Amino acid sequence: MGLIEAIHPALGTIDYRQPMVKLVFIGGSFLFFSAVFLVGALGSRGYLEHGVSSMSVWSVQYGGGNLGHLVGRG
Repeated sequence: MGLIEAIHPALGTIDYRQPMVKLVFIGGSFLFFSAVFLVGALGSRGYLEHGVSSMSVWSVQYGGGNLGHLVGRG
């Protein structure tokens, strides 16, 4: 039993060389990761609405201010 069959047994019987099967898997992957991106973007929108002062606190608190030498500002 392969790894793909451990996810679902029917996935082991699919002919992955057919163009339509490739198209469905590529399209499905694109839609899945687009949905993940949109959920993440909407979830982070609340953090971005706090304003500049809050973002500068986040930058200092998590070390963003210490990385200036990597971009030529240090």
